[in-house]
Amino acid sequence: MHWSELYENEDEIIRAYLGKGNPKEMLPLPKGYSPSVYSDLDAGKFNTNSNSPATNKRLSENLQLVKFKKKKLWELAATPGKNILINFGMNYMSPNDIQVIPIMMLFMLFVNTFKEMFEVNSRFAAVDSSIDAEVDTYDINIMKGIYVLSCVGNLMVGLWKLNKMGLIPNTTSDWLGWESKLLSAEKFI
Repeated sequence: MHWSELYENEDEIIRAYLGKGNPKEMLPLPKGYSPSVYSDLDAGKFNTNSNSPATNKRLSENLQLVKFKKKKLWELAATPGKNILINFGMNYMSPNDIQVIPIMMLFMLFVNTFKEMFEVNSRFAAVDSSIDAEVDTYDINIMKGIYVLSCVGNLMVGLWKLNKMGLIPNTTSDWLGWESKLLSAEKFI
């Protein structure tokens, strides 16, 4: 015999689960639910005509504002990504020799990119403060992540240029000082 067969209907099951009393009073109300809404609606306190021009205009303005805010957030998130191709082209055309100009270009690339990475919250703060609850914080966090990934793309361009200049030790000849000497088994006289 199953425990649910002991009771005749759902109300008895809920009453048995929660204890004595009316089950509707014991369960917490969901967020945004107001029990007085239906009584106010029956009393005629609300205007149910949602086709009025003022209501439609207000709704369309709110939707346009939310779309505009999301568009501005995406523009802000894509800002460092627009610089990736420009930085790549400039570094591709600059010489691979160790000279003052390419070194200064790389230095500025790294400094500006790290500044952008550490100022993510301050860049989005102006937009965050103007957003109430219309734009989801999940969307904002995704946009911040795209902003940081674009900055990482700029760093990858800088690392590529450092490798082309030979400043990244990635060959065995760069580590000869730490290589052990090979001892031969035969000796020549």
